[in-house]
Amino acid sequence: MRPSLLAVLLACAPVLASATLFKWVDEQGRVHYSDRPPMQAQPQGVSELDRQGRVKREAESAAQQRAREADEAARRAAEAQVREAARRDRALLESYRGPADVERERDRRLAENRVALQGLLAEREALAAKSAGDAALAAIDARIARQRAEAARIRARADADIQRLRLLRGEAP
Repeated sequence: MRPSLLAVLLACAPVLASATLFKWVDEQGRVHYSDRPPMQAQPQGVSELDRQGRVKREAESAAQQRAREADEAARRAAEAQVREAARRDRALLESYRGPADVERERDRRLAENRVALQGLLAEREALAAKSAGDAALAAIDARIARQRAEAARIRARADADIQRLRLLRGEAP
């Protein structure tokens, strides 16, 4: 019987040695230690200790924890932004041999936009000739405005791409 008891104790020893202790201070200022965290949130936070009493994780108040989580979220967002910029730069370098390619693509997209805009303007003239209601004219005017805004976005995007491509290739702006 004794060898089996010794075997059980030896088998449990690593689990007991690696167990975590929790330390916290309650509202009355008393320090508590337990192998389980407190059921209620503690204003000063809960520290995790190893069996030797060394701090594994410092106590954080709720405000400190929120601040740390916000910092981590901001760091992750900044890293994602850097990755996205690098991905965009790679795509730009792989898609275009030089600024002339970007200009050709811009001109092609603007030509498509111009055709669509001309169609909308013709449709508006037809509606105006038929004395269509204000609602129909307002709807076509909104579509015309969106088409013109799209043309402005195409130009701005192409200008930004040309500038970035020149920078990536080490060319003068």
